[in-house]
Amino acid sequence: MALLAACQPAPLGSAEAVQASQPGAVQARISGRTLRFFGTRHGTQIQYYAPSGQAYLWYPGNSAVVTGTWAVRADPRLSSTVCFVYPGSRIEGPQCHAADFFFDDAVEYVSGDPFGLSSGRVPGVLPPRRDMSLVEVSTAFGPRRIVGTPVDWAIANGPGQREVEEIMFDIERIRHQGN
Repeated sequence: MALLAACQPAPLGSAEAVQASQPGAVQARISGRTLRFFGTRHGTQIQYYAPSGQAYLWYPGNSAVVTGTWAVRADPRLSSTVCFVYPGSRIEGPQCHAADFFFDDAVEYVSGDPFGLSSGRVPGVLPPRRDMSLVEVSTAFGPRRIVGTPVDWAIANGPGQREVEEIMFDIERIRHQGN
């Protein structure tokens, strides 16, 4: 596990973080991570992007994970696109988003699948239209399962930044107690 002190907040959509025109760079930035999105229409959405190409969406109001697939495709008009397909759900057909807009919409991300979404189960029902940080979600739905997983990124000075700093401090404190 990387030292949390070395984690520097950086927007996923910044030129330094990812080159949206290169599908391999976009895929590497998403694969094996859980991202949090927020929109006033729906609320907090959390999605785990498995390296296998499976996508596991924890959607507000749902009592189960919406399972689908994800892929990054080259698109000469939009640089790269991130595409999703959720068979058997209310979301019809492939949904594709320009990589730069996709990264702009991501509020936080963490390595791995700390909520166990790939199991097909959600830890609880996310409330509609509410903005919850990953730490708030983890605290609200049982044990702080996110503790021990380094928080890689959060918008600097944005919603959840204080919580990210607090959990980084908590993880470092736990580490030092164990030594």
